[in-house]
Amino acid sequence: MNNIKCRCHTNIDEGRTKRWPEKMCCRPKVGDLVKAEDGYTLKICGITHDIEEKGVTMGKPLLLIELTEYRSSSGQSFRHPYGRHI
Repeated sequence: MNNIKCRCHTNIDEGRTKRWPEKMCCRPKVGDLVKAEDGYTLKICGITHDIEEKGVTMGKPLLLIELTEYRSSSGQSFRHPYGRHI
C-alpha cells in the first residue's frame, strides 16, 4: 500500500513545535483530526495539492495540510488530547 506524503502546518504556537505525521494512509478531508506524536490534536482546515520540489521524491505528489483548533458540538475549543479544555 502506498502512503500519501504530506506536510502539516499550523499557526497555533503550541502546535508549531509538535512532530506531525509525514504520511497519510488515505486522502484526508477538511474537518479530519490529526494527532501529533505526543497526542496533541488539531483539525484540518485546508489542503493544498502540491508537488515535491527536491530530493529523491522530486516531482511526486505532496499534500500541504493546514491545521487549526477544533470545537466540540457544544462549541468548546479543544487543542489537547483526551478532551482537555483551554
